[in-house]
Amino acid sequence: MTLLATNLEAKNRHIDFDNELKEAEVIKLCHVISYSDTTMTVIHIKSGDTLTFNCKGKVSADAYRRRTLEIDPSTNEMYGYWPKIGESVLILADSLHSIKLMALEMGSDYKFWDPNADLLGSWFHFSKLARPTVYCRDNSPSPMNQKDNCFDGCLYPIELINER
Repeated sequence: MTLLATNLEAKNRHIDFDNELKEAEVIKLCHVISYSDTTMTVIHIKSGDTLTFNCKGKVSADAYRRRTLEIDPSTNEMYGYWPKIGESVLILADSLHSIKLMALEMGSDYKFWDPNADLLGSWFHFSKLARPTVYCRDNSPSPMNQKDNCFDGCLYPIELINER
């Protein structure tokens, strides 16, 4: 028997970056130590505490969560990427410890992206403090990739991030 799924509609997630930053209950720089089917376990770099975060995609996103990047994150898209074990990332999460955004240090900025995005990516909308990523600026002719929008994430000054 063959089952067909019809009327599936994939959509981009639209992310109000300024609001995500303001509303995040957890903002912590962490070192990834393990994954399960539904969680990611990390060590908070400043305190040494072990924390567990929920991975939205669960088992269906396991291929994304376990994939590794053999590319330069400063010039390539990151949406849907889950960091490798051993990698250090900034995590933005809600009060239920569900991960909303992640970021890697890129010089004096953090490069933010949506690890929960599927192949369509996410549209980031942001204020003048954030900037489009190099990948977004150089590789997308879309008029949506303007000074305050980017499908790949955004760059944001490290000194403006306060952990909590």
